[in-house]
Amino acid sequence: MYSPSMQNKFHHSKIYILKDIDENFYIGSTTKELISRYLFHVYSSFNSTSRKIYKCFTFDKLKRFEISIHLISLHKFENRKQLREEENKHIEKHKDDPKCLNTFRAWTGIEVDDEYNKNYYNKYSKELKSKQKEYQALHKNEIKTQRKEYGEKNRVLLKSRKRTFYIKNRDKIRKANKMYVGMNRDKVLERKRNYYIKNKENILQYHKEYYNINKSIISEKQSESIVCECGKSYTIYHKQRHFRTKQHQDFLKSNGKEENDKENDVKSNCCSCECGSITTKDNYKRHLKSVKHQLWMTSQKPQE
Repeated sequence: MYSPSMQNKFHHSKIYILKDIDENFYIGSTTKELISRYLFHVYSSFNSTSRKIYKCFTFDKLKRFEISIHLISLHKFENRKQLREEENKHIEKHKDDPKCLNTFRAWTGIEVDDEYNKNYYNKYSKELKSKQKEYQALHKNEIKTQRKEYGEKNRVLLKSRKRTFYIKNRDKIRKANKMYVGMNRDKVLERKRNYYIKNKENILQYHKEYYNINKSIISEKQSESIVCECGKSYTIYHKQRHFRTKQHQDFLKSNGKEENDKENDVKSNCCSCECGSITTKDNYKRHLKSVKHQLWMTSQKPQE
């Protein structure tokens, strides 16, 4: 048996307009009676005061009679999408009217929405950036506390995100870092020097604590021996020193050009630092963090 509740509500779709005595207007859509929709706007005006429509339309007892609702058109649709598309047609006609209070589009598909957002950003990019800067300047302390709280609550999640991002973009990140250091070498060294001067005690304390905690691991790495082609063994931290020994050099000479090429490759990989140390290109960044290099930086006068 037929029941009115089984009927599609979008068969009674309505496009309406809200107006005040100053000719400000708002276009909307509904499947209910206009009086019900009007009462919904009255209720929303007390809970959504930040919206543009409710900044202009104040539905209090004194000014409520100044705002009226009128029917624009009736439609028989099958779904919400069709209703929103029709509403959007009416909004598009008046979008440039300063009296229009519609701030959002009624309906956008995914592709249309992306294109609309791009065009909107390109059009108002300067205004959006200036507003963002003003907001950040006014709420600087609030933003810091919010970010700090969020970071503490979601520390594990943020670490996993950074880790996955780094794994996916490892080569790009390394290339970008190398390019930045190469182009801004003086700035990077100056920044590290100033940071070390300000945090000297904390850095030294951290190195001491790290050594005490990982003493056994460090000693294992230092005592780990590697057998060289020349027949001798060396530890990982004495690799370059072993390559400079007479026995290894004699072995390279006895094995001709191929081994000499290997020696040249090793020598080409070495580089000297301003602090007087010799390190490899692969370990140069790690050397910059070493205590010896940091102490040398403190002995240099910071540039003004």
